[in-house]
Amino acid sequence: MTQRSVSPLRPWGILLAAGSGSRLAAATGNVPKQFLPYRGAPLYWQSALHMRAVARIAGLIFVFPEDRLAKEEAVLRRLDARHALGLPWRIAPGGPRRQDSVSNALARLDPACTAVLVHDAARPFASPALITRICE
Repeated sequence: MTQRSVSPLRPWGILLAAGSGSRLAAATGNVPKQFLPYRGAPLYWQSALHMRAVARIAGLIFVFPEDRLAKEEAVLRRLDARHALGLPWRIAPGGPRRQDSVSNALARLDPACTAVLVHDAARPFASPALITRICE
């Protein structure tokens, strides 16, 4: 019997950062949680750093509210220049619902992409070890 070689998945990560943060609005001055500063960058950057630490991740798509796309793209360019992700990345506009945001991100993928990991960027502590286990 011959063993079939299975190539490991090379998923793109989708980081959803388009939520309104309404539950914490009073405590954050109406700043959505994913944009709060953490270690000198917006909280969503921590998720990107954890994804980048996983060799299998092929690229990232950041999903932001439509009215913040240009601003956050500029922030990403500065962060990537200072602490390079080493991955291709793209941005996509969020939609009115989470599934619309995911759909917008999926539309930005290369047609050759066969797998994605979708992560809520307001929950930035998924470890590289956890991400690796999910890929496996």
